[in-house]
Amino acid sequence: MQGKVFSVQASMTALEALSQMARDHKSCMGITDPQTGQLLGNISVSDLRGLSVDEFGLLLLSVGEYVAVRRGLPVLSKADALAGKRAEAATSGNWAKLLSGAPVVSVRITDTLEAVLELLAVRGLHRVYVVDDKGGPASIITLTDVLRLITRPAAPTPPPAPAQE
Repeated sequence: MQGKVFSVQASMTALEALSQMARDHKSCMGITDPQTGQLLGNISVSDLRGLSVDEFGLLLLSVGEYVAVRRGLPVLSKADALAGKRAEAATSGNWAKLLSGAPVVSVRITDTLEAVLELLAVRGLHRVYVVDDKGGPASIITLTDVLRLITRPAAPTPPPAPAQE
């Protein structure tokens, strides 16, 4: 489990967010509401997959709009975005509405490992975010974290104390 969750505000440009991911050597980042700090979404390197040269202009959108367009949410079409139009939810600062069609998968700090494993397995996920009481990112649990926990060898048994004469 990783303590510090790298995240970006939904209003930051996609290009800035992806640059930050590259600088920090991260494969994903949480997307938060700039006003409330609540976790709203996720951007990962897979969001670049299939991006053509003609679509590079999408990287100038807010990261919230970029994710919405790339995932085909009905809030903004790719054609409209490339023509310079903005999503109404983005211009009004309603980031939660903008990303509501692609909710991030998360658990609460109080949830069990069993709940995390079920989400990872049933949904075929690579990661699950852990959110605090206010819905902000507190941590992230990756499939690698779970495998390390399961496969970690037991601590070696200390050798017996030498016999005292």
